[in-house]
Amino acid sequence: MNRLKGTAVSKIIGYGLAAILVITVLLLISNNFFYFLKVVEQQEVGIQFRSGRIRDVVGPGVYSDLGLFVRLERISTQAIPFQVEDKEIITKDKQRIGLIASGDIFRPGLDQRNLILDLWDQYRGIYTSDSLALQRVTDFAKQAMKVCVGDRTFDDNIIGASRDALRNCIDDELNEMVAPMGLSVN
Repeated sequence: MNRLKGTAVSKIIGYGLAAILVITVLLLISNNFFYFLKVVEQQEVGIQFRSGRIRDVVGPGVYSDLGLFVRLERISTQAIPFQVEDKEIITKDKQRIGLIASGDIFRPGLDQRNLILDLWDQYRGIYTSDSLALQRVTDFAKQAMKVCVGDRTFDDNIIGASRDALRNCIDDELNEMVAPMGLSVN
């Protein structure tokens, strides 16, 4: 009798473990087939995917979907502040000056839906990672600073209204460099 009880208990344990394993596998696989009540916040844009392709770019709200390989990715449209310092930039007349540039980086929003659709494959990392966007813009800002300072003499870079012209030059250069990625800088 004890042998029969032991066999029955081991079968129950075996079936229980098998059921837990099946449920775990189903839960892991099911993430590819639906999402339910995913929230896109006010400062975000959502990108809906189905079968590995972008289906739609959506604004703030609550979304659910059921299908083959569906997912919702969110990108922040909040400003990413940055500050870049270069202590030795050479002017047109071979003088060295130090310069600090700061501003905010903006990713494309819902009003730029087509831009997101066109550039998602190339710049997904920059759209989803603040640190990647910050690093890329920081590198471009250093280039813009060198271009603008290098085109002017020492006096043209530091005296009065020339500082405003320098700021505008850096802003224009930097925006020209980041525009192909769908970013803007203020």
